Amino acid sequence: WTVDHLVRRLADQERRLHALTAGDVRVEAAFELSYRQLTTQAARMLRLLSLVPGPDMTAAYGAALTATSIFEAEDVMEELVEAGLLQATFTGRYQLHDLLRLFGRDRLSREEDADDRAAAEGRLRYWLTETATIAGRWYQPKYGAPAPSWRGLDPLHSPEQARAWLQNEAPSWLPALRSAAHRGEHAQVVETVHAMEWFCDLWVHWGHWPEVFALAAESAAALDDPYMQAFHLNCLSWAVSICEQRHREAIERAEQGLEHARRAQDVHQQASALMHAANGYWHLGDPRAVAEKALAAIDVSEAAEYYEVWPQAVRLYGNALRLLGRAEEALAEHQRIIAFLDRRDCPVTGHVAAIFRTHTIQSLGQDCAALGRWREAADHFRDAQVQSSDIGIFHKEAEQLLHLAEALVELGETEEARYCLRQILV
Repeated sequence: WTVDHLVRRLADQERRLHALTAGDVRVEAAFELSYRQLTTQAARMLRLLSLVPGPDMTAAYGAALTATSIFEAEDVMEELVEAGLLQATFTGRYQLHDLLRLFGRDRLSREEDADDRAAAEGRLRYWLTETATIAGRWYQPKYGAPAPSWRGLDPLHSPEQARAWLQNEAPSWLPALRSAAHRGEHAQVVETVHAMEWFCDLWVHWGHWPEVFALAAESAAALDDPYMQAFHLNCLSWAVSICEQRHREAIERAEQGLEHARRAQDVHQQASALMHAANGYWHLGDPRAVAEKALAAIDVSEAAEYYEVWPQAVRLYGNALRLLGRAEEALAEHQRIIAFLDRRDCPVTGHVAAIFRTHTIQSLGQDCAALGRWREAADHFRDAQVQSSDIGIFHKEAEQLLHLAEALVELGETEEARYCLRQILV
């Protein structure tokens, strides 16, 4: 066979195992020999692990697929490791070689009842989307830590564990979300993606947020839920603007979100839609449109005394004032936000308040820079950078380091400015 012919044969998953040989031994036959020596539980585990969409997995995947405990699944998966059919990595995860995945899938279709296979797929899909929901809620003010009654297969005892789970398991929970949407499990899709509202700020450059929020908006439409349509369209506006710089589309999505928010009579989502529209205009460099939309969002928030969106809207309004040459007024607006966040009875708390604070401190630095108050500007940028680092929003930290370097150059402190610029590249 020529190389091209072999490549074409191997591209067909149905034929890949049959096409490969090692010496005189067909690879499939070698796998079959090891497979037939497994216990019943291990053979079934190998078949079911072929359903895992990601490149690797933990014992929790085996437990979800087989409806057993972590320790039972781990024991069975270790049998597969000893048989050379599953690889254990130094990180405590397992990998199933692509050819063994094909072998397992082939045996799954031959030996597993269709209903049993569908049930296993459903258990895995539900576990992935449910755990993603619980993990994402760590960052939502109304939720935070899981309820004491929740018994998950993976520990989610802290925001750090939740973030690690969402990032490590994304190659599997995203396909599970797609599958849920395809199967019409719209309530699950909407619920899972709703939980990503504030986590997404910590992983802006993941690359899949526009798809995730678009899936949820479509599911909300299928459910004819105007509130959820507004919510997910607003999040989609954020995603296409911040993640993909499609700012005009972001404005369109925000306008659609506003229509559904009015239909739902939900003041929060109305304010959110106006704020996201202002954000789109900000990135297009239209400060007058920013000011108009941001002021509208402020008015809606203040009239309803609903303040979750208010700090973002005020910050955008202040930024617009600065671009319009009204830096002193901008500074006063941004100081209002800090005073609001400092209130003992502030309704915005925790992770969300921390994000608002670091964004606002950066804006204070930009206001001071516009006024030529470079020492104050540098102090604000330094403070914002430290807080962004503590929160884990590294894209903002890089932005703040750049602003700090510019302020330091103006102050003649070029050595520290060089250090800041080098830190951006780390």
